[in-house]
Amino acid sequence: MPQPLKVLIVDDEAPARELTRIYLTDYCVGVDIVGEVGTVADAVKMIQLHKPNLVLLDIEMPGGSGFDLFEYFDTPDFQVIFITAYEEYALKAIRLSALDYLLKPLKIKDLVKSIEKSKQQFEKEMQFKKLESLLYNLNENSLSKISIPTGKGIIFAKLEEISVFEADGPYTNIYFVDERKIIVSKTLKEVISVVPEDLFFKPHRSYSINLKHVKEYVKEQGGQIVMNSGKVIPISRLKRDDFITAIKAL
Repeated sequence: MPQPLKVLIVDDEAPARELTRIYLTDYCVGVDIVGEVGTVADAVKMIQLHKPNLVLLDIEMPGGSGFDLFEYFDTPDFQVIFITAYEEYALKAIRLSALDYLLKPLKIKDLVKSIEKSKQQFEKEMQFKKLESLLYNLNENSLSKISIPTGKGIIFAKLEEISVFEADGPYTNIYFVDERKIIVSKTLKEVISVVPEDLFFKPHRSYSINLKHVKEYVKEQGGQIVMNSGKVIPISRLKRDDFITAIKAL
């Protein structure tokens, strides 16, 4: 299932923000509105906090222009669609590599078309990240690391720093030995397909664990594995002998 397109609305006029939100909600599929703000300063904070994929940006605003947003981001990792009542700004918007340029009053069909364009571009970028990740993981020199695609880019993590992979529906929770946790929009099966089986063991259909970070095996309560972090992992009855064998083989 494709990730929703995270959208931030930036417009100093509350009615304009509301209309844009209604159009996005009622007519655009696969969109997640992460916020609505009325100034460039607030937009910068929201972008840093929510990491939107797309910013719907007004140009004429009190205290500055929408173009000022680009002074805060040398290499923006978000797309921009300008929405303004002034057509003369179009050339400057194009020079800033805006994805699109819409005139007020906003028309539903124009917004829908631009959003679809943005989604297609977003999907291309995600596919490119997945390809980068795949090529990295297939590299014979990268066996000690795994690349993890996220909404912001790619995290390159040492396998020795990962304690547990945990299935969470279509997502996977990754727990690190320093107690960090990240969530990736890939299934557990997809994530562990590139990790070495002699280091990671799957004691249960919802977990894959780093054998080097196992603290204890508890036979009671049907069998449990306690990690160094204290996290308790269930183990299925059919996997117990394989687990003992795998631990001894380290």
